Amino acid sequence: MSRYFEGGFIQGLPELCFDIALLWQPDRPLRRRVAKQTSHSGIPSWSWVGWEGELDHNYWLNSLDRLHQGDNAKIKVTPVVATYEYEERGRRYTICISYFEYRKKYLREVNCPDHKPSEQSLPEGWSRADEAGSGLALYRHPALYKALGRSFSFPLPLHNSLAAKRPRRTGNLLYFDTTTISLIVGEVLNRRRFFGKEYSTVSVACDTDLRDSQGRWVGALRHNVVREQAPCGQTCKLVAISHGQTRQDSLGSVGLIEWFHPERAKDSKSAFYEFYNVLWVEEEDGAWYRRALGRVAQDVWNASAQPMSVVLG
Repeated sequence: MSRYFEGGFIQGLPELCFDIALLWQPDRPLRRRVAKQTSHSGIPSWSWVGWEGELDHNYWLNSLDRLHQGDNAKIKVTPVVATYEYEERGRRYTICISYFEYRKKYLREVNCPDHKPSEQSLPEGWSRADEAGSGLALYRHPALYKALGRSFSFPLPLHNSLAAKRPRRTGNLLYFDTTTISLIVGEVLNRRRFFGKEYSTVSVACDTDLRDSQGRWVGALRHNVVREQAPCGQTCKLVAISHGQTRQDSLGSVGLIEWFHPERAKDSKSAFYEFYNVLWVEEEDGAWYRRALGRVAQDVWNASAQPMSVVLG
């Protein structure tokens, strides 16, 4: 895969869409990978490679904004972190996230007919052809078309196979400035109740809601543990990693556990449910470590969030 993605991978996450890649979550309970030579893992908690178990890919896929022709993103992710840096052998390197730049430059939004894709020169190897009758601008790269048989809704910078191979990047510390709030882990949510799926024969990762100090519903978390190990009632420190929005009329197809929650506000004046993608982090030995992924309602976050510098291990 590194031969296709510009920038390659950092601990298993593609650099070009690093914000979205951080949104991985478990489907089944996960177990932390531990380096054999130490009692602590040398693999970061913020990457899926630091854990053993089965992942739920739906949130990833729902957050990719029409990356492929016909694949309309159900969740639009927007960056809130200006710069991510990772540490490698004592030096810091800036992560270059180009996905959103190319989305803004080339994508013609279906609900924004006046938006015109940039006519600037395309990335190397890409060609453009508008789809007849739809008004969509489609883009094609011969290598990707051969591999996938599909056009794209906007081009992405690809790795130059003739360039020198980049060294494997194995740094496990991630540095960024963001905002934070503390909330309370609420009750366990039943996926079967919300989505009508049968999970009784297998263990699944645990979902809980999030509550403020007054007991009001404000969001949800996906934990790496089973329901019986849910940390209900515990105070958790959350940090924002991106903003998300999805249409209120998506009928639950976005796969968010809180979608049908009776306490989630369904503002009739707004066409969108807006929230922040957050990580529950815990501090150990001067660094913070990921414990869960979740979402907090936008109005709650904006009203209470405070700035924070994070070193995530």
